[in-house]
Amino acid sequence: MDCLHFEFPAKAEYLLSVRLLVSSIGARIDMDIDEIEDLKSGAAEACLAVMGSGSPARIACRFEIDGDALRARITGEGTSSELPEFNSTEAELSRYMLEALVEQAEFTQDESGAIRAVSFLKRRERRPER
Repeated sequence: MDCLHFEFPAKAEYLLSVRLLVSSIGARIDMDIDEIEDLKSGAAEACLAVMGSGSPARIACRFEIDGDALRARITGEGTSSELPEFNSTEAELSRYMLEALVEQAEFTQDESGAIRAVSFLKRRERRPER
């Protein structure tokens, strides 16, 4: 199993980097273009859910490649005064989007309801042999 770690400041302008990283991972495990798009959108939504909940200073991403599957864990670390406070509506929208895009999604919340971590699993669909 290969494991990649990526950490970045909790700012929306860095989401493109996450999308590029998971795109290359998706290509590595032979996902088709639609699966890669779902993976990129799912990773971005997971980051947005964490960034919009509780104002973390950094986002830490852990990606595990396991055969035809990618397991991801997105975690908010530290506290920043620059980001808006918890927005439950946006967090719920990110939750619904992610759940529609991946096979499994798990959200870890603190006592205030803020999302502190998101884990998800995306598998490559089985395609018939050509």
